[in-house]
Amino acid sequence: MDLKELKKLADTLDDNGKRELIYFLQSRTKGVALPVRAIDEIQEQKHKDGLVCPHCKNHSVVRFGKYAVRTRTGEVKRQCTVVTQAT
Repeated sequence: MDLKELKKLADTLDDNGKRELIYFLQSRTKGVALPVRAIDEIQEQKHKDGLVCPHCKNHSVVRFGKYAVRTRTGEVKRQCTVVTQAT
């Protein structure tokens, strides 16, 4: 039986049968780790201390607009940040 056939068979189950199937599959796959998306890992490492201004290291950062930078290959759009003043 391939995955397509298994999916078709699972579609014919009632809610109770689907719950039992989910429980069965979860109990058989406890040691299997979920794949971590590379982008999620990068974001988590990059912002582990929260958003920080790259220039002054202030944590009171607000995303602003975008600006363009000219490079040898053309224009590159970048995200601006504005640091808010503490009152």
